[in-house]
Amino acid sequence: MDKHNTGGIGGIIRNSCGDWIIGFFNRIKAHNSTHAELQALQSGLNLAYEKRLAPLEIDTDSTDIIKLLQHNISPAITNFILECRYLLNKLGNPVIRHSFREGNKVAHFLCKWGSKHHLSSTTIILHSPPDAVKKAIQDDKNEVLTTRLISSSICNILAVLENLSIIPATTNSDVMPP
Repeated sequence: MDKHNTGGIGGIIRNSCGDWIIGFFNRIKAHNSTHAELQALQSGLNLAYEKRLAPLEIDTDSTDIIKLLQHNISPAITNFILECRYLLNKLGNPVIRHSFREGNKVAHFLCKWGSKHHLSSTTIILHSPPDAVKKAIQDDKNEVLTTRLISSSICNILAVLENLSIIPATTNSDVMPP
């Protein structure tokens, strides 16, 4: 977000093999990053509904979005939450999981494109991946791993949010004597 509360949103819908189906981006006005994340989710859900792309599994790097969809605690963005819940219901209530930002570099690339796009109410739809993201798509398909150290308390929170990429590290205190 810049000082004028403008930023970008972007997303990608892939098939079960990780291949590109459709992507999108746009420049938006938002009160904060959570508001922007909700707008991105709503745009992706609208696109999936319009294109009849179900069943879905949704990955987001925003734990706040997952919590807000479960328990709305922010009256300022109630309409976005209600719209997302409505679309989720229409799409068969897909699972929404947390994933780290490193797990979806493509969506973040599209978000950056959105932030540079002229301010418009029209979301740009991409039917094929831009050349700039093809390597990231291939890396995701090949399950190229990245490592991030997080505290055990954060690890527990993310496990509750169904983050499937958490692998607990072992320490000397975790190892049982023979």
